[in-house]
Amino acid sequence: MLFVLAFGLFFYLTRVVFREHSQVFDNWGFAQMDALRAAAPGLTWWVFKLTFFGSVLFFVPASLLVPLVLYRRGYGRYAVELLLSMGEGWRLMNC
Repeated sequence: MLFVLAFGLFFYLTRVVFREHSQVFDNWGFAQMDALRAAAPGLTWWVFKLTFFGSVLFFVPASLLVPLVLYRRGYGRYAVELLLSMGEGWRLMNC
């Protein structure tokens, strides 16, 4: 049931944002973040540190180190599967 509700909410938001070209949702989100930033200015430093884990500077080294660690710990099959899945994902996105 939760999946169906999330699915419906996703398609509603997709329709509002992309089909109707509404910026109401964006403006509301930015206003909420501006209010939070004004209420807790020290939070910005923590947010920058947290968003590092979603950046290319983190994901590229992590995607190279995780298969290496798996292989060295004796999980060679999983390391190969992970490398193959990353390679196929790269191929699908770039070819």
